[in-house]
Order: sequence, then C-alpha cells, then structure tokens
Amino acid sequence: QGNGQRHMTFCMIPWIIFLKDARYNHPHVKSMERWLEKLCKEKQMGEDEMAEEIQLHVGQKVVAHRHPQLLQQVKEKMWTFQGKPCVGSIAIIDHMVQDLLRNKPSSLKFWQENVVRSWYTTSDETVSDFLMRANDFLRLSIDSATLLLEGFEIQSYVAFMRMPRLAACLLFGYLETCKFEFASSAGAAGGRGGRDALSHGFCTFVSSAGQVFSLTDADMPARSALRTIVRGLRCLAHLPASDWETLGSVKTARQLVQESSA
Repeated sequence: QGNGQRHMTFCMIPWIIFLKDARYNHPHVKSMERWLEKLCKEKQMGEDEMAEEIQLHVGQKVVAHRHPQLLQQVKEKMWTFQGKPCVGSIAIIDHMVQDLLRNKPSSLKFWQENVVRSWYTTSDETVSDFLMRANDFLRLSIDSATLLLEGFEIQSYVAFMRMPRLAACLLFGYLETCKFEFASSAGAAGGRGGRDALSHGFCTFVSSAGQVFSLTDADMPARSALRTIVRGLRCLAHLPASDWETLGSVKTARQLVQESSA
C-alpha cells in the first residue's frame, strides 16, 4: 500500500456480506445499492472510515436481515455498549466469525481470547486495535487453504481447493465484490480479458456447502448439474488430508503467495 492506494482488507469482507444480506427502510434501498456498488468497485474507503459508515447504516437503515439472529446479536451489542465507538461494526465481524467457528472449539477459543479479548468492556482499545488483530486472524484462515495443483480438463477446466468454513466465507464474499469490477472493466478489457484479470479465467465457483458464485448469469450451472457438483464436492470434503494429497501435488495459499513474491 506504499503507492497511496487503498485495498480491500479481510475485515471489510464480513461487512459487505452483512450489508448485502440486509433489508433496508424503503427510502434507503436504492442509495444503499449505489453505496455498496461504489465501495466494491472503487475500494477507496479505509477501514476506520468504513467502520463508522457501517455503524450508521446498521443503526439507522437496516430493518431486517437474511440471518435474523445475527442482526439481533449485533443490535444487542450496540444497545449494551452504546458508548463504544463503532461497536456495531465490530460485533458484525465478531459474531459472523464465531458462527463460522462453532465446530472448531480451539479456533473459537483463540478468537475470543486473543482477538476479541476485552474489547467491548475496556476503554483502552480502539477500533483499529481490534481490526488489526482480526485481519491477522482472518489472513491465517486464508493462508491455510490448500489448492490441488493439477487441474482437470473436462469441457472446460476444473481446479479444486480445500479450506475451512471461515476461509470459504471470505472467498465467496470477496468474489461478490469482483462482480462490480467485472461489470465496469469487461468492456474496457475486452470481455474475456476482464474476466482473466479478476479471477484468472475461472468464471464459476462452487463449495461443498452449496455456495455458488458466477461472474455472469450465463456462467451459472444448471440446477441439475449443480446438485451433482455439490454431491461430488461433499465426497471430496470428507477425505482425510492424507487421501486428499494422493490426488496430486498440494500447496497452501501461503506457499503460493510466497513463491509468487520471491
């Protein structure tokens, strides 16, 4: 970030996911759509500024949510710790991560004790303090994702990744932001060129949990094909790590980044 440009951080992704799944007062629907589109397309807002914006949106504009329990948890934190700056923004990240770690007790305990700590109740910690620790934790989740280096050629081309639920949530959340970039850059980059620049030529992503992302509607798999894909992915997801590695060479996301920057 030495060139003065701002980039999307890991903590920004849960905020964007939360806002995309929220329902707003009728007068704010269009303005929130435009705000999200500009945010994802331009990536010019810093974390602290975005935290303040999120706090305002949740407090004044959000009336319902695709995940009602999450909204209730966030609102309760905002009510209980009213004097804490950006508490709603922090609560969004906190409760989303806790939910995604509910089947990983050791990781959940680490999050609570080493990231959240006593942030809600102490006056000594700032928003930036929490975000710095949270970004480090979320990055480690992404670093642990593994990629099967050998792709499989069918009518197109398939690659397989394996990652925890938290990393998958961050990946699919980030991919959603790419849609805005793709829409604005596809023409200038010649359509296909814009796709290659944004997702290295891959246009569809599917998880064993049934999450689906496609850059365009034309790239979305047919419903019958999607069921087959998800069943196959669930079989692969149940393979132990030792069996996964027998399918071919495997590297973690961290290893790939280190190699590309060497």
